[in-house]
Amino acid sequence: MTAGTLRPRRSLAADDLTSAELQRLAFRAHDQFDVGGVGSAQEFPQLRRVISESWDRSRRYLRTPAARPATSLWDQDHLEEYRRNHPLAAILPVIRQLLVRPSSDTGLLVAIGDQHGRLLWVEGDSVLRNRAEGIRFVTGADWSEASVGTIAPGTALALGKSVQIAGAEHYNPDVHRWSCTAVPLHDPDSGSVLGVVDITGGQEAVGIHTLSLVEATVAAAEAHLRVQRLQQHTSGPRRAARRTMVFGATFPVIAAAASPTRQSGGGQQPPPAEPKALRQRSPYRDSLQIRRPFPLLRLGGPGAGGPSHPARRRHHRLPFP
Repeated sequence: MTAGTLRPRRSLAADDLTSAELQRLAFRAHDQFDVGGVGSAQEFPQLRRVISESWDRSRRYLRTPAARPATSLWDQDHLEEYRRNHPLAAILPVIRQLLVRPSSDTGLLVAIGDQHGRLLWVEGDSVLRNRAEGIRFVTGADWSEASVGTIAPGTALALGKSVQIAGAEHYNPDVHRWSCTAVPLHDPDSGSVLGVVDITGGQEAVGIHTLSLVEATVAAAEAHLRVQRLQQHTSGPRRAARRTMVFGATFPVIAAAASPTRQSGGGQQPPPAEPKALRQRSPYRDSLQIRRPFPLLRLGGPGAGGPSHPARRRHHRLPFP
């Protein structure tokens, strides 16, 4: 591939990310980049721009791509306390319902990290979880770019946008057998990054529908967090537990209990009126009332639009027309 050849872009079909040709070119770039003979990874036109720029950032943190395991930051007690108090704990039921449970036996892992790239939950296929321990892809480990180089969770946080990284595109050679898709999750009020949701595994992790799948789950989680905060903001001293439906699945949220009438002088006053913002059915509020006769996520198989794979590889389908 010459310098004048167009760079591969993310608009390529996702299957191309794991193609033998793209992986061969990435390995060739590693052979030259690892020995420090080039000043910038952007000298390799065969690399996607998102990858070459990430390699350059990674080199500033890590002198060479030589294998460097992720650092574990907490013991179990400190990890539990940190997770319990983190805003991501509020949306964990959404992630589990829409992403973890459907992918639990598909050879994929679902990881949720905080805004610094530290993994707070790693769930999914039990066999793959055991393998992931070999590269310390475990709860409490730091998977930021500064710690391990180019990796979907860390790179997505560095860029503030969705990223897919396949095989040899990773900076760390220990991770070349893995592929991953990561999407940052934002605070619905401030817009700041709260964390990242990641799918990690083999080629399926950067499959053609995986990015849309994770982005839809993150959108549902952000919507759930927005509703929960709205309910908390408008509730009085007394609150009642309630369940709301988000994209076809129900999750517990905090809802205001009915306010009693108040005595003032000799008469009664009705409870305060619902805020105007709640009375109006905004497009956002309507979006939380979607009720479909099928789940948001559908895994492959003869009854789900695709043949079963002998290695239990599943194909994700979004149910939207």
